[in-house]
Amino acid sequence: MDKSFNINSKNIHTIAYLVIFIFLSLIRCPLFSQERAHDLRFANIDRYARFTPPEFERSVEMLARYLMDGAENDAEKVRAFYVWIANNISYDTKSYFRRQYPDQSPQAVLKRRTAVCIGYANLFKRFCDIANFPCIEISGFSKGYGTNPAIIPEENNHIWNAVQVNDQWRLIDAAWASGYINKKRQFVKRFSAFYFFPDPDEFIFTHFPSNYRYQLLLIPKSKEEFLDPLIRASEWFEYGLKAVSPRKSMIIDDKPFTIRIKTPDNVDLAVKLTQSLQTFDDSYTFVQRRDSISEISVNFPRNDVYMLKIFVKYKADSGLFNYAGEYWLDIRNMKRSAGVFPIPFKTFYDQNGYLYDPLKIIERQKGDKIIDISVPAADKIAFERNKRWIYFEKSADGIFKGRIPNLSEDIIVYALFPGETKFQALLKFTDR
Repeated sequence: MDKSFNINSKNIHTIAYLVIFIFLSLIRCPLFSQERAHDLRFANIDRYARFTPPEFERSVEMLARYLMDGAENDAEKVRAFYVWIANNISYDTKSYFRRQYPDQSPQAVLKRRTAVCIGYANLFKRFCDIANFPCIEISGFSKGYGTNPAIIPEENNHIWNAVQVNDQWRLIDAAWASGYINKKRQFVKRFSAFYFFPDPDEFIFTHFPSNYRYQLLLIPKSKEEFLDPLIRASEWFEYGLKAVSPRKSMIIDDKPFTIRIKTPDNVDLAVKLTQSLQTFDDSYTFVQRRDSISEISVNFPRNDVYMLKIFVKYKADSGLFNYAGEYWLDIRNMKRSAGVFPIPFKTFYDQNGYLYDPLKIIERQKGDKIIDISVPAADKIAFERNKRWIYFEKSADGIFKGRIPNLSEDIIVYALFPGETKFQALLKFTDR
């Protein structure tokens, strides 16, 4: 019997449905981010640009024409320029910190394979000139390495590009696409697709041109508006974060507050409270989610100015969290309440736990503590004391209420789930 697959109309329809199903499944997959969907359009030209043979890299003109040969349209030509530069040119940190810059002409950058921002912009513009694409270099201020987001310096600190493709001006920053400078003043190579044709409404959060028209916005932003928003890296947009409250980077308040960020269901969010080169432990922050909103409660060692750094990753990813942005918090006039947050365990997050009260345990507080907590899938919630389990009461609305005696020792709250015989740790309460 012939078991070969015959291509008939029925099988063609089957294949078509299968392709559509796989594509829709990928789109719904947590790993399939907006950036990956965007990259999919340029997968072929990206691969072509990344694997450029060395013999075509001897001159800028030769390289530009090779990159154009692999493109099917004008957008792909510009994409090839962007990808090659971002993957092959590294930021010249030695020159940047010495403030002594070598030749930043396109041919010099190509030969040396390092540049500062103007060298990236010069090379990209030269590629566009060869391709006859109108292209400009834009000077302005960026919220990059070593900058204070609350101050625009008197002199510009960055240069990027705008290119006209299909009668539309689009933004490009090949330097920021190539990587970043870490705390050790080292350049870390990491390609980002975000700075290829970014939405001007998003790009303006980090790039403020000296000429307002180059914002490419119908209603340009003022300097005051540029300084107000919190710092957003490309990952903020790629992972779909949205600031709910507050929306300002510098916060001056006279009472404790909670930061709320809309977070997609397939994304995990983490935070770190820092000050200059110091990073504080997790007892100063408490993160939990209610519906699609991540709520970040913050405590501080003293009244001062801090940075709250936001990190994200996809739930399905096993890798490290990625930096997404930060709030600059000025709490010098804030009336703070002493106390420490409970320490959450992984189960608390995995089971969509939510602690209503208390978010803080006050040191040397006398008397019992009433704890209200929601863990939708839990059958029972309890803690162990003197080898005896003390159970919480569950209300009609599904909230567990428990009474914990004065904390002379650490108390761990556990949950028991259907079909299981072993309790799992949720939160640890301590007054230390």
